This record gives sequence, C-alpha cells and structure tokens, in this order.
Amino acid sequence: MEEQKTAISAPSAVAALGADIADIEILKKLPKLVEIICYCLIPNHYHLILKQLVDNGISMFMHKLADSYSHYFNKKYDRLGSLFQGTYQAIHINTDSYLLWLSGYVNGNIEIHKIAKAEKWPWSSYLDYLGKRNGTLYNKKVILDQFQDIKEYKNLVNIIIKESSQRKDDIKRYLLE
Repeated sequence: MEEQKTAISAPSAVAALGADIADIEILKKLPKLVEIICYCLIPNHYHLILKQLVDNGISMFMHKLADSYSHYFNKKYDRLGSLFQGTYQAIHINTDSYLLWLSGYVNGNIEIHKIAKAEKWPWSSYLDYLGKRNGTLYNKKVILDQFQDIKEYKNLVNIIIKESSQRKDDIKRYLLE
C-alpha cells in the first residue's frame, strides 16, 4: 500500500508507524490472525511476510492494521480521510526457497531502494535477524533455523540487495520519465 501524496510526509508516517511497531502496542490489540515473519517500513510503502493462522486471516489482519493505523494517524495529525492508496498486494509463498529469498528482499528493501543501509534501518526486522536488537513482534526462527548461522543469512541478504538493486537500475534505463 502506498501513502497518498496529499496525506502527511512519508518520513513522518514511517516514524510514527515505526514507533508503534517498536512498542508493539497497536498490533498487540489485534486478534492473532497471522504470524509476522518479517517486515520493512519504507517512507512510501511497506512489506510484510505473514503466515496465515485462520481462514481469511491475512485479509482481516491487513484491514484491521490499515484501519487502526489510519485512525491513529488521522487523530495524531488532525486530518481526515484515507491514508493508503489502493488495496494491499499479496502473493502466496509456496516453497521454502521462495520464502528465504523474499525474507532477504523484505529485510534488505530499504537498501534496494537506496534510501539507507539495511543494517542501520530501525524500521525493519533485519536488526533483529542480525542479533542487534531483540524484537518480539515476529517469528524470525522460521527463517533463521534454515541457516547454519546469522552470517550465512546476512550473506544471502547482501546477494539479494545487490541483485535486486542491479535489476532495478537496469529497468530504469528503459523508462521514459
């Protein structure tokens, strides 16, 4: 989901949502519909890998998350209206290798977009995956148990960042803007 340009500045949105995620308060209040595997908040969008725990759990979770956050954000910044543009996009992860690749893509996304170094971005699960922080919002064990150690996972993320950044740069050459 992308924040509408007419809303408030994207960095403010990320900072506000990041503070909530760090405190976990907004998500603690939601019923256990999904298990969060990893996340990354970007100034104008976000990525989540979710494991559905009940039928239609992802849809219900995303609706509740967007609704709760929009209400909080609108109240905090004294504004009205929709905060997000369009509906969320979802894909089914059907193999372990795809799950591992996507976790690296999500955890490295801020660097792929050339906004910040993934290892320094506080609004992502990556710091916890690297053992630099001890968040409890998500289940990193699902991913990290498939590696010999954190260094091996970090190497995968670095490869994904490099390849995805290159692919993004290659595509930009062909866009007329």
